[in-house]
Amino acid sequence: MVGEIEPHLVLLGAKGLPVPPETLMTGLREIGFYARVLQVPEDLETDQQLDGVWRALGASSRDHRAVEFDPQRYTVVSETEHPAPIAKAIPLSCFDLATRENRPLALLEARTTQHADARSYLQAASATHESYQKEWTLAVLCGDMMAYLWRSQLIRYLSALVHYIPGVETECLPLPHPPARRLDCLHSTLSVEALYALSAAQSFGLNPHIACGLANVGQLGNHSGPPLGALAVRLAGWTLLLREAAHANAQVLDACLSDQPADLRALRQDRSHRNVQRLFCAWWGLSEFADSTEPLERIAREFRQGRRAIGIPAFCSFSKFFERPEVPKTRRFHAN
Repeated sequence: MVGEIEPHLVLLGAKGLPVPPETLMTGLREIGFYARVLQVPEDLETDQQLDGVWRALGASSRDHRAVEFDPQRYTVVSETEHPAPIAKAIPLSCFDLATRENRPLALLEARTTQHADARSYLQAASATHESYQKEWTLAVLCGDMMAYLWRSQLIRYLSALVHYIPGVETECLPLPHPPARRLDCLHSTLSVEALYALSAAQSFGLNPHIACGLANVGQLGNHSGPPLGALAVRLAGWTLLLREAAHANAQVLDACLSDQPADLRALRQDRSHRNVQRLFCAWWGLSEFADSTEPLERIAREFRQGRRAIGIPAFCSFSKFFERPEVPKTRRFHAN
């Protein structure tokens, strides 16, 4: 059996299994394994056969579900540590005025096709946070390695934001919940799917302070002992920051494309609403749009009239990203 925890894939049918693949599949379903389970032949030798696997996965449902924590039967598997590549951010100072205006246009365009899935993903990720946060918080206070699961949640909120970046294959982002109610996966650094999300965000362009902080978060390895508490608190804090950014992003883009122009102007009605717009602008580094809704109203109006982003490159496919030499190809896990 080949198991990939995070983009939703479990392949059954490899040689030498002690039990039939059907038995394993039944067992995975019984413990609530949410990943897609696909039974395949043992001898996949050609690209056409492998393409058939991915087509089958692509045809399956991508509905995100809310996962309820099972406090009585809960296992975390961890992996041996290896270094993770760190994405490099594009300095926002490299963007001229036209490009800076094209970036919100690109977000609006992605919103028209990805918003329903992004909303579903964010709701599932928020439900995961609500259900598991006491377990993770206790791990921080007790110095337990499970505290690093805050990083998994941080990446889920990042992935909700990455849905709006052109070219991202959203089906290859990390799951918005653990793979099963009773099973979670503790990566030593960042999973390949998490690196894909982080690289997409850095390539599109972020507030430089956020970009630097995310790069540092990605570089943190799991360490037990005295340093764990401080590192885990950082991860928990970053998780809350990204949660607010993800919800603000959805709210502002909704307002921009609302049938009621007043919805966008309503963002200036009081400090709380103004902060939603400021969060959106601070996250994406859109400082020229932060102080008034008029620039956003103009961009939204021109978008409705047919203006589209120019010069914003689409991010690479997951397969192209996976081919990069610095991306880890193998992950090994063991039960704690």
